[in-house]
Amino acid sequence: MTNRPKIVKTPKYNIPIGEALRKPDGRYFLKIKKAKSKEVEEVPLDQLNHMIMVEADGV
Repeated sequence: MTNRPKIVKTPKYNIPIGEALRKPDGRYFLKIKKAKSKEVEEVPLDQLNHMIMVEADGV
């Protein structure tokens, strides 16, 4: 059995967002790959949530 990535997708159109990860310390991350590149970034879920709130509120 292979260990396949757990890809998070949007609920309506199933657009891939990133790979869901949990670090040994219990924190959740989203591993996001830059399109047409090999660059990958791991964004903590709490940071992603904060970034969304800041942009949505215009702070």
